[in-house]
Amino acid sequence: MDGDFQQTYQAAERAYGGGDYETAHHLARELLKQLELADPADDDQVRDAVLGWRAFVTLLLGHVELHSLRRPDLAAGYYQLTLDCNPQNTLADLANQRLQRSLVEPEAVQSHEIGTYANRTVG
Repeated sequence: MDGDFQQTYQAAERAYGGGDYETAHHLARELLKQLELADPADDDQVRDAVLGWRAFVTLLLGHVELHSLRRPDLAAGYYQLTLDCNPQNTLADLANQRLQRSLVEPEAVQSHEIGTYANRTVG
């Protein structure tokens, strides 16, 4: 994915961290649409980059839905999408934890944890 994609992801993460959840949600949804349109064809490197970014974007969307918009059912779907990407252990662990929390105790979720993944380059 190109630099514009990464900059948009970083803007979405900053919006989330700054409490502008609607902007974070909008930007992340747009990124997810771009990823859905990406055609990795037979290129393993492109496919890995798309899956890597999809894991980051869906994790962010899950956080927005769960922690900010208080929609645990939608958050659970995004966390499952994150796991479907077979992400690195840190992302997988975080998605698993949040998925369980969204299913078991959604009303008790109070934090704004997201971690900072924007400075990492995927793919």
